[in-house]
Amino acid sequence: MTIGELIISGVQKNIKNPRLYAALAGLIVIMAIIFPYIDANFFFYNRIEKRASIMQTLSEIDTEKVASSPALQEEYNSILVDIEKQRDKSIFGVITSEQQSGNVLLFKFLSGGLLAWIIALCVPLMDTFEDNKAKVIMFLFLVFVGGILGGVGYVIPTIVNPWVNYIGFPILQLIMLIGLVVDKK
Repeated sequence: MTIGELIISGVQKNIKNPRLYAALAGLIVIMAIIFPYIDANFFFYNRIEKRASIMQTLSEIDTEKVASSPALQEEYNSILVDIEKQRDKSIFGVITSEQQSGNVLLFKFLSGGLLAWIIALCVPLMDTFEDNKAKVIMFLFLVFVGGILGGVGYVIPTIVNPWVNYIGFPILQLIMLIGLVVDKK
């Protein structure tokens, strides 16, 4: 059996296991957190080296000769436009610099902890606890967990648009929570 067949077989056996989806969602969150560090330490220097090489090649072009021929000028401009478009489509372009904005960071923190804080607000209305002390402890615990999840949401890089983070991270939390709560049958 090949590795691909083993993976497909494992997924087929566990297709109804919610823990599989919780683990996959957790893996996606971990990769989203780790990717910027891998990119900054490994891929960044390779991109810079290639860009410097392209810049050197373009700077060696005789611009007077290019300007004298409309066909060459059009091709030169086309190359510059293609380079700009490619930069926008690169994997590094997916992570935006918008994450430095104070409002974006605040909303990422709030959306990251929102699910735990909503559940914490529901604790006083629950009849599943033996006494009020247990309710207070669970309330404080969920507020603390909400703070930790908010911190995780804060450090996850902004992907494409901040709304992806605002909506995506709570949805991943919900998927993981459902996966942990629902029993395998």
